[in-house]
Amino acid sequence: MQAGRNVHIDVLRFIGISCIILAHVAAPNWIYQWRTFDVPLMVFVSGLVLANKTRIDSVVKYWIKRSKRLLIPVYLFLLLYIGGTYLFSVANGTNMPFTDSQIIESFFLLEGIGYVWIIRVFLLIAILAPLYIRLALDVHKKYIFFMLIILFSLIPDAAIHLGFANESFILREYILYAIGYGAVFLVGLKSASKQIWDGWRELLGYVCIFILLCVCCLYRNGSLPLLSVYKFPPQSLFILYGVIVSWLLWNVVRLFSFSDGMLKSFILFVGQNTIWIYLFHIPFVYYLGEQVEQWWLRFIFIYVISIILCFSKNKVLDLYLERYSWVSYLKG
Repeated sequence: MQAGRNVHIDVLRFIGISCIILAHVAAPNWIYQWRTFDVPLMVFVSGLVLANKTRIDSVVKYWIKRSKRLLIPVYLFLLLYIGGTYLFSVANGTNMPFTDSQIIESFFLLEGIGYVWIIRVFLLIAILAPLYIRLALDVHKKYIFFMLIILFSLIPDAAIHLGFANESFILREYILYAIGYGAVFLVGLKSASKQIWDGWRELLGYVCIFILLCVCCLYRNGSLPLLSVYKFPPQSLFILYGVIVSWLLWNVVRLFSFSDGMLKSFILFVGQNTIWIYLFHIPFVYYLGEQVEQWWLRFIFIYVISIILCFSKNKVLDLYLERYSWVSYLKG
């Protein structure tokens, strides 16, 4: 584990990855809806991490480094997972569960076999991070920044309402994701240097807009909104919910201190290895999750075995890390 890691940020990563896995075990709907802040929280954390970078010396080098960190693990996993699934199907004389188009889409981080779309979000935010950092530095007045976040959250709504999203694949699958999650990233950037609870007025504004949107939805549809409905692409209700919960968690978590021990070590490990824990959980969701009847047992089983596999992988890689520097891209 890296020395000097911010345990509070890793606590947020721990919460985020836990809720993401929770979404894939068929938990009750009220839990499924409640935990929809998970991916926004991980984007919020990205903002916290990059907040101390007043500028990026070489944008191209930064893009290459971040792309390697994201794409090498994902592509290696996809090759092993899809290749292993193919060999298993041949050996058992069964049909391949994935179509050719699903496989191709997966490598483009689209719907594909499912789940890998999250990496597309992280990659989009990484590509646009220099622009967003510059924007956050240039906007000094709090009310202007607040209005900017509201604007970013409403743009996807407008694009969908006007029919533009259905007409343009690039707009629907890339631009709207970049704008929606960009709002969460910007709030993360601004929140890193603030004292605990500093910015509560802006939070109150986000809550008021969120409630107003819920009331509008109730009036229009006759029922309160299901937040998961507004996730693909991210729309205002989903975005603002993610902003609100992420901000609250960040400020609550900082109230606690974590002394050295097993709990802190565990949190740091999960926080440092969220991508691989996420990737390892995918095949167990597909093939083994349905073998366990209770959703909470599925969650524990899939989560624990994913962590064990990640820990084992790291131990093996440690044997080769000094000899082969590229191995570092397969850790963390």
